[in-house]
Amino acid sequence: MRMRAPRFLGLVLLSPLSALSAPAETPNPAPEESRDEGAETPQGSNAESAAKPEAELAPRASLEEELGALLQPGGLTSKRVAERTVDTSARVEAKRRAEASAAASASQVAQRFFPRLELSARYTRLSEVTMPAFGTSEGVSQVFVQGESSTATPVGPSDQLMKVTPPPFAFPVLLNNFELKATLSVPLSDYLLRMSTAIGAANEALYGAEWNRKAEALLVQTDAKIAYYEWVKALGARYIAQKSVSQVQAALRDVQQSFEIGTASKADVLRTEAQYNQAKLLLSRAERGVHVATEAIRTLQHDPPGAQYSVGENILEDVIVDAPATLEAAYQEAREKRLELRALKAVESSYRKQAEAARKDNYPRLDAVGNAIYANPNQRIIPNLGTWDGTWDASLVLSWTPTAIPGVQSGARALDAKAAEYAAQRQAMEDGLRMEVAQALSALEEAQSAVITAREVLRASEEGERVSRELFRVGRATALELSDAQTNLTRARLELFFSHVEVRIARERLMHALGRDVTE
Repeated sequence: MRMRAPRFLGLVLLSPLSALSAPAETPNPAPEESRDEGAETPQGSNAESAAKPEAELAPRASLEEELGALLQPGGLTSKRVAERTVDTSARVEAKRRAEASAAASASQVAQRFFPRLELSARYTRLSEVTMPAFGTSEGVSQVFVQGESSTATPVGPSDQLMKVTPPPFAFPVLLNNFELKATLSVPLSDYLLRMSTAIGAANEALYGAEWNRKAEALLVQTDAKIAYYEWVKALGARYIAQKSVSQVQAALRDVQQSFEIGTASKADVLRTEAQYNQAKLLLSRAERGVHVATEAIRTLQHDPPGAQYSVGENILEDVIVDAPATLEAAYQEAREKRLELRALKAVESSYRKQAEAARKDNYPRLDAVGNAIYANPNQRIIPNLGTWDGTWDASLVLSWTPTAIPGVQSGARALDAKAAEYAAQRQAMEDGLRMEVAQALSALEEAQSAVITAREVLRASEEGERVSRELFRVGRATALELSDAQTNLTRARLELFFSHVEVRIARERLMHALGRDVTE
């Protein structure tokens, strides 16, 4: 009796991700063993059953048992990958540096309002000059009354006069001048008009930088977890592709035997060979997918080349996600919790306060200024004979620069424009956030539905494979029919495995979209 032509074995087992991957470490399975030409083949309808090795009819394992080989105690988990990635991420480090810069700027703004103490030391060499002399012989005479009394009295006609000439006198010329000076300035008007606004603007900028750094860390964390699950998906795809190659290889041996005994046609052999080659091609793609996904994990964690990993997270465990009941509720939750929105709002507020502080530069300034001078010679002491003397002074200085008003106004308008720019960015992010939340909710619902559907398909495939095995044992099914059932079962297991992975990916994206990954 002639065997029925085999159905297409459904070897499109791999996701688009594995089709885009690069070569990995697992070698392709060995080609099929050549049959001993001298061996005798049983004839009749049970010929294939007799030729089938006992191992092929061993009880099949469950999906958990099949993929349990991928799970290793102490292996890599998504949490560990996320932590390691955040610790070594250049993106997070850049935001950390920006936060440090904002903190330094805030400290600098506060220090602008401290009383200003300026210390100076000066040495001056003067050129020589000729000072006028006072009290020469040609100078003014002083008149005294020459009499018995020493008390000066008005000069009368009968008084005897005497002309007295004082000695010459001139101020000394000191060519070397030394001065030590301390000046203390206190910006009184700034305390009333500018200080609180300027410091508030600097603090808002610091808050924005801090939230930007935290938001970037959360985004890097989410990306790292998704990369981990994509790596696990690639490993699962490779494992099941290897099993598919083994199954088609066994089917090819059976078809070749059937062809030699006349129960299969040459076309059956060629079709099965094509299926086997296609299975090997898909396995090669899966190998490349594992290679690329593993390299992504190494790069994210900044591990050395050649680092190897094992899976430490049970992907087949069900996950429960407490998703919001409606899209509007999810959107409102995201608006309250997402740090990116807080950062934009803080930066916007910072620019508005900077503009407010800038406009106050139009007002007059009032400063208290004090000086302490220790000099040789001290200019306030006349005459000075080259000695060190100390003096001090204190002033209240009211100043106003009306010509600076146009420039101040222009600067304030520029700051207002920057604030409006960040307000528009925040509005755009809110619009995008609604779409992000909607997509995350939809992806989660789709992944959860896929798990339910994949379980139903797996049950049907398991039952179909069980029936085919029983029929094969009693000779009522061919080896290709059994191989077909096994291939369908392999595909169903792969789909369920992928569905579990997609649920985890959708969960991470939804948690990030809602801002539930914030740990503050």
